[in-house]
Amino acid sequence: MPSTSTWKWLFCCLVLLFLLPAHGPVRAETWTFSVISDIHSEFEPYRAVLEKIRGPENRAAEKVHGADFVLVCGDMSPLPRNHEIFQEVFLDQPTFFVPVRGNHEKAADVDHIKRVILPGHGRHLHYLEGGGVSYALDWRNIRVIVLDQYAGLGKSLDHWKVLAWLEHLIISADHADHVFLAFHEPLVPWFPREDPLWSLLTRHAARVRAVFVGHTHIYSRRVIEGEGGTVQLINAGNAGRESHSDGHLTIVRVFVEKDRVMFRTLQAPHETRSFHLREQWQWSQK
Repeated sequence: MPSTSTWKWLFCCLVLLFLLPAHGPVRAETWTFSVISDIHSEFEPYRAVLEKIRGPENRAAEKVHGADFVLVCGDMSPLPRNHEIFQEVFLDQPTFFVPVRGNHEKAADVDHIKRVILPGHGRHLHYLEGGGVSYALDWRNIRVIVLDQYAGLGKSLDHWKVLAWLEHLIISADHADHVFLAFHEPLVPWFPREDPLWSLLTRHAARVRAVFVGHTHIYSRRVIEGEGGTVQLINAGNAGRESHSDGHLTIVRVFVEKDRVMFRTLQAPHETRSFHLREQWQWSQK
């Protein structure tokens, strides 16, 4: 008959076996958000983009739930109508709208952002005082920082007030495994180390993953390298405007885990609405 000490040893082993699945190196949950830009008043192609983001075939193929939110990188006017279309498409899903002010937004559009959209995001937001609709959104294990280039602090985003607020938000994002930025007009520096904004972002490249922009209606991406590492600059192309563009509707889907971020770009020629995979890549700390 086993001794008392043997029984205690066996009991401890059973407890450890029970706890290991909960506390061992189990792969983190994957969730996703989507990035689009430049809707304008092209309601039909915009709706097609949203339906692709919503589509059940995406969830089945990628084994994740539908997008938690859609980040829209500007030129959303008429925003009340475009927001209404968004709510119609995602009527039975908890996907929410994250707006970035563009150069085509009118006073009524900015008012809709401040009065209707952002209050619905509640305690998850941090605002830049005097920065128009510059704010940070905390969601799950990320922080998204949205910058308003049309609030009087300069399109180049090199105002001391913007830079101080931005760096504080990056450093203080203790809960976040990843930080993303978004603004409307691309800022592509010749010398990132000498550019106030990009030198700051690359200095914090251990946490900042990507900057999303729009404005040009042309999808592109490049890597900005600085003293602290590299940060992706991703132009989300357009999700509505068919003229003056690269001829495609574009969706950038971002898949997030604790230690990995995967990016997947889907595009459809304007005349077909048939989306295909343009490219995909990933960041990983491993």
